[in-house]
Amino acid sequence: ELPENFDRPFNSTGPIEFWRRWHITLSRWVQDYLYIPLGGSQKGPGRTYVNLFLSFFIIGVWHGAGWTFVVFGLWHATGVTLNRLYRAWKEARGGDPTPPKGGTRRVLLTLLSLSFFVVHWPMFRSPNLTNMLDMYDQMWGTDWTPVRVDPWVWVAMVAIMVPHFAPEAWVKRAETALKELPWWGLGLLIVAVAALLLHLSAGQAAPFIYFQF
Repeated sequence: ELPENFDRPFNSTGPIEFWRRWHITLSRWVQDYLYIPLGGSQKGPGRTYVNLFLSFFIIGVWHGAGWTFVVFGLWHATGVTLNRLYRAWKEARGGDPTPPKGGTRRVLLTLLSLSFFVVHWPMFRSPNLTNMLDMYDQMWGTDWTPVRVDPWVWVAMVAIMVPHFAPEAWVKRAETALKELPWWGLGLLIVAVAALLLHLSAGQAAPFIYFQF
């Protein structure tokens, strides 16, 4: 049985939770064979943050040897470090440092975490630093020309986002319902999803991004 590798990472409330949900097998491997052997968080705050930056540097260069992946690793190391500092500060003031299970605070933290994740995409997808900076210029520039989007793209986005951001209890019930579908019901669902994907692909194959690593 294949191990679970992604657990709704966009539904995270911060970088720490994000890396417990995103590329789980890689995160655990780096934790078990690099972060913990280096001392983990057992040798004081300073050493902890050094270990974090080294671990995320390795995660970055694992994805590729370019400078963009180095920046990618340092970006996430900085995010996790700030997240740890915030949790420590909150705990010192008598608060609960664990992520909220629901409510307005969780929604706001999830949006903040999603923004943090969106910023990393140019680092992850650009072939070089120049292209990465150009992408940021396009993201935050003044050109707000509307882009025409196929209506079926919106359908696909909603179909993906609803289960991704739904409460955990809803997701569990949906998983149970899927397992209890009769063979013909499951077949119809697969055909519908395949038809939507074929329409969106417009005849062009897009390989899964992690196949290149």
